[in-house]
Amino acid sequence: PGKQICIVNTHLLYNRKREDVRLAQLQVLLAEINRVACKITNYPPVILCGDLNFTPSSKLYSFLSQGRLKYEHLDIKKLTNCGSQKIGKTFLPKELYISDSCQYLQELKRDNCIEEEFFSSGTLTHKFAFKSVYNSDEFPKVRLNSTCHNLVDYILYSNIDEKFNKHEKQELILLERLRLPTYKDCLKIGPLPNSQNGSDHYYLEARFRTMSLISKIFGGGKDKSPSAAEAIQKLKETELMLTKKQEFLKVKIEQELSTAKKNGTKNKRVALQALKRKKRYEKQLQQIDGTLSTIELQREALEGATSNTAVFQAMNEAAKSLKGVHQSL
Repeated sequence: PGKQICIVNTHLLYNRKREDVRLAQLQVLLAEINRVACKITNYPPVILCGDLNFTPSSKLYSFLSQGRLKYEHLDIKKLTNCGSQKIGKTFLPKELYISDSCQYLQELKRDNCIEEEFFSSGTLTHKFAFKSVYNSDEFPKVRLNSTCHNLVDYILYSNIDEKFNKHEKQELILLERLRLPTYKDCLKIGPLPNSQNGSDHYYLEARFRTMSLISKIFGGGKDKSPSAAEAIQKLKETELMLTKKQEFLKVKIEQELSTAKKNGTKNKRVALQALKRKKRYEKQLQQIDGTLSTIELQREALEGATSNTAVFQAMNEAAKSLKGVHQSL
């Protein structure tokens, strides 16, 4: 609740011989994403989805995932080292005011980092370290398809490359995704569209959650969210702390009861104050008993979790419990 995410949907040109046009479209798109996202106080996670009309083996996919592409001396139509018509140092004309870092000139002025090398450098860069919902490591092993013939549709997400991020990091975590058909599946399904599928593309689906509360409660490294093991350790430490608090409260309850008995007839005011404190301590003890039971269940759930969704749900519930502990103690 209250967390902002920048969601982008696009459809790049379909023409196998015009990779340069798709690259230009991406450069403009990334500049627009940066322009919109910069208006938000905490630079938000970005989800980029759509029919990009290139495969995971292309230089364009590599550009999105690695944040860098040296375009100088590449063939203008296919972005390969072969071909007679090469790209020079200038890709987009300066008159568009979009730098080779895929940012508008006004954004560079705002950051006070305008240099000549940001234009006509021969290399494009961007600050988004995009990851694919459908991990590229799978592609050599299993041929996934979003159409009858190839994988050209994507859901990509980014938490902003730490090297460029000047804002509070807010990680976006992939929970689960809809499985894409393999090449063998496509042969069984047949040509698209058909009576079961109204489009010539299969649809993609993914579920995400932000990790802001979990990171705040459980911590984690600079470049990553807390792991399940770190969360389990934090829960164990909290259990130990609450157990010590239990012992302390039990001692205080006995002391206040003793004070009330000693002053029951001699000093009723002192006795009543002691009983009030005893009642308050008993209420705190009861709350801790309930919290300990909840934390124990969540720790056991984390220890037994076998999927990203189960891990996240257990961590999220545990974080809520610990937040309550921090506020009450």
